[in-house]
Amino acid sequence: MRELLLNQRGSIVIMVLVTIAALFAFAVIAIDGAILMTSKTQLQAAADAAALAGASGLLWGSEDLARERAMNFSSFNVAVEGDQTPVVISAGDVTFPEADLCRVVTHRTASTGDALRTYFRRVIGGGDTANMTAVAAARAY
Repeated sequence: MRELLLNQRGSIVIMVLVTIAALFAFAVIAIDGAILMTSKTQLQAAADAAALAGASGLLWGSEDLARERAMNFSSFNVAVEGDQTPVVISAGDVTFPEADLCRVVTHRTASTGDALRTYFRRVIGGGDTANMTAVAAARAY
């Protein structure tokens, strides 16, 4: 029995398997994490541009012009969905909490049909898509 306990044959295989599993876990986090961060940055840039365009519309016209400019300028920006696609917002994503303030929400969500596709999130039980939003506001003065 003592000889069986001291036998170390095959122990390296276990160590290699544990190391491979750990490396795979880090790769999963790196790939999906990079996609999520890239999408968030791109959505924020689109929201910022749309809010500024909306605020300039408030200076030169009405809320309708501001909403139209915001929706137009958001589509000039792209963000990751499955690949790089234009950021499309609806009229309901542009609001005016104050008379001189334009607030814009950009999104990649399942409810709007443009959820962000991930590659390895389904391995941990999160599905193959993720929801992401960004918010920006600009004041006209």
